[in-house]
Amino acid sequence: ISFEMLKHFADPNTKGKSTLKNTRLKFVSFGSEETGLTGSYNYVEVKAEELKRENAHIINIDSIRLPEEVCIVEREIMNGTTFTPLLVNKLKQSFASKNISLKTGSTPVGGTDGVFFIRAGIPAVSMVGLSMEKLDPTYHTRRDVIENLNPVALENTKKGLVELVEHWDKNSTL
Repeated sequence: ISFEMLKHFADPNTKGKSTLKNTRLKFVSFGSEETGLTGSYNYVEVKAEELKRENAHIINIDSIRLPEEVCIVEREIMNGTTFTPLLVNKLKQSFASKNISLKTGSTPVGGTDGVFFIRAGIPAVSMVGLSMEKLDPTYHTRRDVIENLNPVALENTKKGLVELVEHWDKNSTL
């Protein structure tokens, strides 16, 4: 999804430049999620003040696999995190404007890399593409392979996010 977003917003006439006028995108990948979200925790520890100065907003993408299960996470029950309502609503609007099915819900177990951004006061939201009601058979198993990803889920998520970024850039604000 990140790579396709980069391609979408790449200026075809100027290598290394974006077509966006008022928005800068950063794509960050975190390790060690399963050891207490330590990758995102350490990133936030180092970058929080910079992110605040930049007025950063975080959209954390986690395990997008099935188009019918793509979900905006509003809350994480186990750690008490509530994600930024403005981001939740803008994502809903962006996906709806493209007629892309999208759920909202709460994670029943675990946590996502969006947690420490919220705790640091940085607007954030997480998206998941696995069932929020039952354990997905690929979740952290040997079945967690690329062949079990549905390309429609990836494409739909990209389209919804592109819509959000284009709207954001055009209006210079959410």
